[in-house]
Amino acid sequence: MIFAAQSQWVASTEGHSSVTPLVVYVFVLLLHGMLLVWQIVGVIRACDNHFAEHWSLATFWGAQLSSVVLFLVSAVYSLEAVQMTLAPADTESEFARIRQEHAEQYDISLSGNRCELRIEGSLESGITKAVRRALSDNEQIMTVMLNSDGGNIGEGRGLAKLFSKHRLNTRVGEQCVSACTLAIIGGTHRAALQSAKIGSHQY
Repeated sequence: MIFAAQSQWVASTEGHSSVTPLVVYVFVLLLHGMLLVWQIVGVIRACDNHFAEHWSLATFWGAQLSSVVLFLVSAVYSLEAVQMTLAPADTESEFARIRQEHAEQYDISLSGNRCELRIEGSLESGITKAVRRALSDNEQIMTVMLNSDGGNIGEGRGLAKLFSKHRLNTRVGEQCVSACTLAIIGGTHRAALQSAKIGSHQY
């Protein structure tokens, strides 16, 4: 009855309780704590009496196992009730903050004649999508200039596939190392300034 009542309460509040935390804690302490202990002690005593009269180990161990299961289920329901008192996490805002932090690690810009796309900074999550949007908005882009010390390997491979699909040329400005070298490979024609530094490692 307690479990059914709590399930009904959770369903009616749609995952967020309007009841004060103190009321919930008292509910958990009394019904999932003191009442549970009182019931388990009573069952154990009844089992001892039954075993003394009938010597039935099956009943004895069955009751012990049932008590353990009941304790675990009560613990789960207790955690659920306490969780209802916590403020819901704003996951969308958290994801937006993470995306913003990643976007601040790189810069995407166009040259004066808008034929060259310049990528500078770390290749963070989301950069491939950002470059894809830039390419769809500026179909005259023919070359991508990279100046990066690396970053996310998956994004480096994503950029390489994107450059290959659009048949873009790639060139290195000051440096292109680590995951950036994967992006360069996607270019139809690849070039670098004489003073540019290109560095790859085992991957």
